[in-house]
Amino acid sequence: MSHLVTPLTSPTAQLAAELPSIDQLARAIDRDGLTAVPAAAIDHVIEVGRIAGVSPVLAEVLADTTAPAAVRERAFGLLAMRILARATRADFTLAA
Repeated sequence: MSHLVTPLTSPTAQLAAELPSIDQLARAIDRDGLTAVPAAAIDHVIEVGRIAGVSPVLAEVLADTTAPAAVRERAFGLLAMRILARATRADFTLAA
């Protein structure tokens, strides 16, 4: 009996492709603050987080424009770190 290792069909490659844009967004937030970032960019990060299976609570906090900027920025950072962790983890399954 032979065993093969085959990649799962997962969003890992798609998530990895998003990392440069998330990094660029993080730099913009650091430089100019969250209020200078277009809402569409935030919505995109939230969608990537959803695809990655990251905490919806972090997404809700990031999306809440009534929350203090520091709270939203921290939510962004945690969301981005979890997306990074998910994007850099290889998913494999054994097939017999």
